[in-house]
Amino acid sequence: MKKFTLQYLTFEVTNICNLNCRMCFKRGISETNYENMSLEVFKKALNDAHPTTGVTFVGLGEPLLNPDFYEMLVESKKRDLIVNFVTNGTALTEDWCKKLVDLKIDKVSVSFDGATKETYEKIRMGSNFEKVIENIKMFVNTRNEVNSKYPHIRLDAVLMKQNIHELPALVVLAKEMGVNSVSTLHPQCLVEDIELEHTMNMDKMEIFKYYGEAIDLAKELGVGLRLKSQDIKYSVCQTAWSNSYVDVFGNIYPCCAIGAIKNKATEYFKDAPINLDFSDTKMGNIYKDNFSVIWDGKKYAKFRNDCKKTFIEQDIKNEKSGWTMEEYLALRKKNKNCKNYCKVCAIKFGVAC
Repeated sequence: MKKFTLQYLTFEVTNICNLNCRMCFKRGISETNYENMSLEVFKKALNDAHPTTGVTFVGLGEPLLNPDFYEMLVESKKRDLIVNFVTNGTALTEDWCKKLVDLKIDKVSVSFDGATKETYEKIRMGSNFEKVIENIKMFVNTRNEVNSKYPHIRLDAVLMKQNIHELPALVVLAKEMGVNSVSTLHPQCLVEDIELEHTMNMDKMEIFKYYGEAIDLAKELGVGLRLKSQDIKYSVCQTAWSNSYVDVFGNIYPCCAIGAIKNKATEYFKDAPINLDFSDTKMGNIYKDNFSVIWDGKKYAKFRNDCKKTFIEQDIKNEKSGWTMEEYLALRKKNKNCKNYCKVCAIKFGVAC
């Protein structure tokens, strides 16, 4: 079998979180065991896998709550890897800010979904708007005091009907906080009420009004801005050949979308929900096998082969005429009970994340 080089390794170092966000995967899956990944398991995975480029920390929990997280960052930086992680910002203390700046973490993305207290706290239930802003400003000031460009500090906003009107104001707030950029995402909808909030259910002219205002402000204020398309944007995913995901239990999955759900769930999008079953997509477990054995094993090879067949078929279609929303919805309906998620992946078609 042909061997592939692992470039990025993504870790879910905890599934414990201090918030209850409206669009979180946890609302659509049944998870009963909550724990932190140990430093020992993390080091084993890192040593076995030898990613050549970087590590990312993201999952169903808040990484700063793992008591071993600092040492995990240290171990990653020892290997001269690019290190990124996502946080909700609530646990950013003065001590954490100094450590992250001293380590020169490459990028820290703070999930921040509103420019007003009312909207932000309605979405990020359990958080405190003023406190998180205070934490972010402290983080920025700590970095600027030592005249460092690291970490790149970014706000990540999941755009929905209830907050898209605040996008221009969020760009202004980002400037006031001193962060580098703002990035927007679509929700992956595992509960019906969030699907109703998806911006692809809105009038495009209304969306483009907010987008245009945000773009103009970002240029004027010098804030980086990444906006999600409101159209189907099919792209080939190379994750199975270059990246892998290790969850808090040591299970290895081809990508974070599959690894976060793990078993069964329903993904909602317009009138074409899909019944997902990822129970057979676990490639292995780091407790039981060496990562390289799993990465180069038959199960991963089969998964890649199934993906490749799907991509070739969809590439041919894309080269001829692209994909319309109607065609994507028809594809979802045809694969309502889907074993190979790569056929209909909401991320690959640009309607999630």
